[in-house]
Amino acid sequence: MKTYLENRKWSDQYIPEMRRILSKYFWCKESEIHEDIERDLMENTDLILPNGQTVACRVRKNEYLYSYRYQFTFRYSNPFGCKTEFEKMLDGYGDWLFYSFAENNTNKLSAGFIGNLDAFRLWYFDVRPRSKPLEFKQNEGDNNGFVIFRYTEVPNFLYILKQEQKEIEVFPKIKLNNI
Repeated sequence: MKTYLENRKWSDQYIPEMRRILSKYFWCKESEIHEDIERDLMENTDLILPNGQTVACRVRKNEYLYSYRYQFTFRYSNPFGCKTEFEKMLDGYGDWLFYSFAENNTNKLSAGFIGNLDAFRLWYFDVRPRSKPLEFKQNEGDNNGFVIFRYTEVPNFLYILKQEQKEIEVFPKIKLNNI
């Protein structure tokens, strides 16, 4: 089983690419976006924007893009006994979610979105149909569990990341463009 730091090392290789992309959407310089690992452990805060808003980041391997392109997940359980991303997010931490898929064999991101976590929390607590149970997935071998949501379920949440490259169709009427 990998430790938190081993898992984080893999996703941290994408931090420069995340900064580049976020700087375009939040009208700031890449160098003005910084990380605070200690704060992330407590508050679901991978990156901090110049205006003080926080960004929770999630990178999935490219092999999952086509199978899970309609979904986004939050870590719901872990073997370390610490508060999970989902718990921290529901507690009100994190302004934005940067959710992306890694490109194979590079430190680039192939697709993704930015989600408004306030809109997600509003939907989760006040709008989400209670009759529909949450969906969970347990990873084999590492005891990490994830709660699964679909982009189309959460109104006013999704900001598709766009660039001039080819498009990847992810769900009806909306296209998720390559970053």
